[in-house]
Amino acid sequence: MKKQVISATLLCLAACGSAYAADSIPSAISDAVGHYIRPPKDQARDAARKPAELMAFAGIRSGMKVVDLVPEDGYYTRILSKIVGAKGAVYSYVPIPGFPAVRFDLQKAGKTVPIDPILAIQNTKTEFANVTAVWEQLYFNGGSFGLPEQVDAVLVANNYHNLKVPGFAKPAT
Repeated sequence: MKKQVISATLLCLAACGSAYAADSIPSAISDAVGHYIRPPKDQARDAARKPAELMAFAGIRSGMKVVDLVPEDGYYTRILSKIVGAKGAVYSYVPIPGFPAVRFDLQKAGKTVPIDPILAIQNTKTEFANVTAVWEQLYFNGGSFGLPEQVDAVLVANNYHNLKVPGFAKPAT
């Protein structure tokens, strides 16, 4: 499939407060947030992160193709996967520079390599068959990034501030 470059114009939703009452959350979103496959550590963060309200505000729905940009441990990737369903797609995009060098340095320091949790989600085919892990530096194309197809939404949650960090989304000087 031909890669299309998507502009780095982002749907950036850091918090949406209480814009949506519980009775106005679509059932597909409520079901995804309450899905049994979500780890207890994710569920413990729900009260602060308000994922159902965020997904409703963003208009995420079944069949969409979405990017989870800077997914950390996949908290939103798991939710997005369940909302968009089998006809949708989730590209969990880990924009960490340096590939082998970064992996080696993190492993040597005893830290988790950012792509590893996302690959673990992608490889759980029975539950997350619609998730594709992408590990690519953002600054190669001036802040744009490539994906195998056009997407409907790009979600950046909890990590927008990292896009300004030298060496993260732009070359370190």
